[in-house]
Amino acid sequence: VADALRCSFRRRHILVPGLDAAIGGICSHAASEYMRRVHRPYSSWSHRSEITASSSNSFRWYSPTAPCHSDRSLIPKTKIHIQGDRYGSREYMLLPSAVPPDNLDLRDAEVSALIRKYRIASVRANRNVLFGAKCNFADDIDFIKACKPLVKAALVDAGKHGEQPRALAALDGLCDWVTTCIEREGKGSKVLESILQEIKGSENNDEAIALYEAAKAIATGKPRPGHKVLGAGTFRDGRPLWEKLAREYAEGAGDNGTARESELYRQSGMEVVGIEHLADTSEHYLRTAGGAMASLFFVHI
Repeated sequence: VADALRCSFRRRHILVPGLDAAIGGICSHAASEYMRRVHRPYSSWSHRSEITASSSNSFRWYSPTAPCHSDRSLIPKTKIHIQGDRYGSREYMLLPSAVPPDNLDLRDAEVSALIRKYRIASVRANRNVLFGAKCNFADDIDFIKACKPLVKAALVDAGKHGEQPRALAALDGLCDWVTTCIEREGKGSKVLESILQEIKGSENNDEAIALYEAAKAIATGKPRPGHKVLGAGTFRDGRPLWEKLAREYAEGAGDNGTARESELYRQSGMEVVGIEHLADTSEHYLRTAGGAMASLFFVHI
């Protein structure tokens, strides 16, 4: 993979060994017909670098719109399509090996839309920072298996100038996890168990109570006692405890590996080094993770 990534082309493809993907007949047929309509003359810049290998460790994906028993829908290989600047803003996408052929003009807007429609998974990066790992068919494909080849490819580019690769991982589900632990009186979280023991075991516990109530408000989305709204003050006051909870979650405390993007990077040789408070203040992300994201560094040199 490292040799393939040294090519000088702006956009390139790399076949991913050991990762089988299958798309249902209807979906594959639609893609083939579409690509025939946007066929472009061959141009030298559309070359691709390929690495092929066989492996028994593979998984299959079937389109929900097509019968899963059809062997004709099996695609034996997938490839990585890298779009964007070699070291700047870029996106790594896992595609079925049939999308697209060598002689498609990837600068065509219709072709670009086609690639995004049929991509299986993707990871974004900018310089030495990885982020935004997604799997478009999470119900059918293991998230980490689908995204791990993309991370490996991205790490090669991220460290090409000697900088230490790092990542920002979304912590979707953090609020639900903390809420569940609160309902269980802290069980499932060593951080919550510790502060609850501090509250119960000391008479002078006003500071601990205030910290706990602020973090509880962030998790549940309900204002703390004596307040009418969940405002900036709540996130400020609850920050020390919320960051501890977020780190605990990012390091695997959630049930069934719910902090999956963090787990993806950790399985790729990274370690959690801190929490970015209010890294994403969108309404949806505040509800699901209280705005916190995990910061990870690649430490396996």
